[in-house]
Amino acid sequence: MEIIASEEVKKYYESIEQKVNKLLGIAKEARAKGYDYATDIETKPVSDLADRAETLVGPKGVAKRYRELMETTTGENKRIRVIFQIFEEIIKQKWCKIPNDEKRVEQAIKTALVLNTDGVVVAPIDGVPQVKISKNPDGTSYIDIYYAGPIRAAGGTSQVLPLILGDYARHLLNLDRYKPTKDEIERYVEEIQIY
Repeated sequence: MEIIASEEVKKYYESIEQKVNKLLGIAKEARAKGYDYATDIETKPVSDLADRAETLVGPKGVAKRYRELMETTTGENKRIRVIFQIFEEIIKQKWCKIPNDEKRVEQAIKTALVLNTDGVVVAPIDGVPQVKISKNPDGTSYIDIYYAGPIRAAGGTSQVLPLILGDYARHLLNLDRYKPTKDEIERYVEEIQIY
């Protein structure tokens, strides 16, 4: 990736890159000795948000597609429109193949969440630990999104994004909505009153 800057700034970044590569080489040598349970380095350097998203959660090809869309998309809310476009393309398998609907929805949600949070919080990985396609009592299917504590680090907008994306995926995959039972509704009412 080319840095658009003065020669002085370019040299500064090149020196950082050289130092990082030297340290990575030392770390690889150390890991190769087998004293640690992992023989590879988990943290890989990336040049931008697109690479970070592909490295953290994938799928392969998302970095290239994100850059293409950011270059060609114009107007207000450009970034969020690009995120939704990538989400839709993953669901429709435009440039990546994930044959299992459940895994594809989970992949699309996590990828969108990384892009929305700049990949700097753990929320996309640990805040949404699982996405399933579950069954309603009447046999119809719905998208079931599980949350965990780390989602709080993402902030309010990113916390609700998986729900919006899940509903969008429901439409794209022609699934039904969640249909609570009468007991579940009554329990919810009771818990809200107690709360």
